Amino acid sequence: MKYPNVLYTTLLSALLVVPFAITYLVPTLEPYPAVLLPSGAGVIKATGDQIDLLKNTIYGRAAGRDAWTRLSPSQFLNPIPPQFFQDLAKRYFGLSPSGPIAHSIHGIGLVITIDPHKVSADEVRNAKQWLRARLNESGCDDNLLRITQEVVTLRPSDGTEIAVRYQDDKVFVLP
Repeated sequence: MKYPNVLYTTLLSALLVVPFAITYLVPTLEPYPAVLLPSGAGVIKATGDQIDLLKNTIYGRAAGRDAWTRLSPSQFLNPIPPQFFQDLAKRYFGLSPSGPIAHSIHGIGLVITIDPHKVSADEVRNAKQWLRARLNESGCDDNLLRITQEVVTLRPSDGTEIAVRYQDDKVFVLP
């Protein structure tokens, strides 16, 4: 065989066409296993030598003080795996109602609407009780939980954090 790399490249391209098509047409139906990129299924905004990353963060108010403490998702959510934190934070741990999620299929004009799970009052009460216990174990007041979405601006050449700005900040009172 004169050009084996061409054959291997063609075979690999043929294998990756199906997951690419699924991801391109309906981003929420990304196949697994998939090619994982640093920004997940999203796009990283880059300007010159700066990139903006979205990051969800959870805070508890330090016990007896008026200062917020950043909590580690892996410790706070234990035994829930930390990779579920981003989705849980986006849905505010079920403490805030969320509407249907619409996804458009590129190029076709078709829109798929996914209705999120309806959270009952009993589930909200149980979630609040669990969150209060987790906050208490973390040394925080058990009645306030803060979830923020931060835009972190980094310089990729040396990894320097240039700025952090809050895009969404939600404080939950857990009575």
